[in-house]
Amino acid sequence: MFRPFLIVHRLALLSLTLFVLTTWLTSALLFDAKSQVPGSHVSYSNITGTGTTTVKPAPGILHAICFNTATATEVITIWDSLSAAGTKVGTITLPAGPTQAYCVRYDVNLNVGITIQTATASSDITVIWE
Repeated sequence: MFRPFLIVHRLALLSLTLFVLTTWLTSALLFDAKSQVPGSHVSYSNITGTGTTTVKPAPGILHAICFNTATATEVITIWDSLSAAGTKVGTITLPAGPTQAYCVRYDVNLNVGITIQTATASSDITVIWE
């Protein structure tokens, strides 16, 4: 006995399954999965003025440092430590000429913690970390 309803039902189910798989694969391949996943662990800290700030007191990933208000001859030192001592990741010194806001991308693992030392009173930076 021919059952057209079952054939149509199975074709609709197969079509829906293929649509869901295609949508999932497309989104996984085209988009950065970490930024698209709710509950992502990427965080930020805004630092203003001079001083030493422990951004993360545990191992983590330093993604970027953004200079919101870039100040001429501003100096930022990055430490893989819980203080301004230990393993220095790097020192960023902005040029003396007019500067614009920009970000410096790192994407590095830090084994102890993320500490930022600023040496300019008018500093306004954002540290993006995980």
